[in-house]
Amino acid sequence: MDDRCERTLLLNSGLELHELVEVVKKIVGKMLDNPDELKFRKIRSNSKVLSTKVLSKSGGRELMAYVGFEKNDDEVDPAVTMKTVDEARLRRTLGHLENVVAVARKNEPRVELALRFPSGLQVKAAFLPEETLSHVLRYVEAYYRKSTEQWIATSRVGTTLKKFDKNADLALTLREAGLAPRAAILFVPADPSKVASAAENAALKARKLALDDEARARQMKLDKDRKLRQDKSKRQRDIVDQRQYALRQFNADREEKTERIEREKQNQSSNRLSATETPPPTEEHLDDLPPLQDSPGASSSVKK
Repeated sequence: MDDRCERTLLLNSGLELHELVEVVKKIVGKMLDNPDELKFRKIRSNSKVLSTKVLSKSGGRELMAYVGFEKNDDEVDPAVTMKTVDEARLRRTLGHLENVVAVARKNEPRVELALRFPSGLQVKAAFLPEETLSHVLRYVEAYYRKSTEQWIATSRVGTTLKKFDKNADLALTLREAGLAPRAAILFVPADPSKVASAAENAALKARKLALDDEARARQMKLDKDRKLRQDKSKRQRDIVDQRQYALRQFNADREEKTERIEREKQNQSSNRLSATETPPPTEEHLDDLPPLQDSPGASSSVKK
């Protein structure tokens, strides 16, 4: 892990650093166990865990970039993706993270420096109180210096400005220089004539960045509104379809129930008619009847 990433991570509190490291270790561990699985190499950057415990913390973005993640340009579905898994680099990262956590556990006092440049760039880094101004200058020259110009540093300590001579004061520790526990160091070109142009360039750059951010925010709002309208329209269509389906089912059930009731009524009516009607006797029934016998009175009258 480079010095810039480590010094930025140490700006976090012990708890914040612990949570950040644990999340990154979990991500790296999953990639090492499943190097061919894309789902472990692509993480939504707006996910709650990643955004709150890593990307929003000091050094979180630098650490994800050092690990090998790249941010995509999709504003609708933002994510960080690792194209290929470098197992050796990932294992080195885990070792470096353990070292950072070990340093943080020592609870040594640290000096938080805000470094400001004529271009408008501002970065923060953590140093030990016993480190010297030369450490700060080497840090700046290694990562943020873009020319061979001479620089002088001005630090606002409390309400006073204190200037440092690049040649005479580099051996001063940050504690001796009065920069502990935190301070802002302004780097300006040694040539005063370039200060104005640097300020103008910084203002133009800041204006351009502001316009770009404004345009990006407008486009993101338009995309979000369009997605919300589409989701709302889809929900409304789903509700209408559900209501129509329910109505069709209700009508079909009602018709089926009506037909069943009518059939039951017809069956009951037929059963009642069958029970009240007596069928006429047939010849077979007549043969089964006993023969008729004449009464005594009838026979005597016939004889007469």
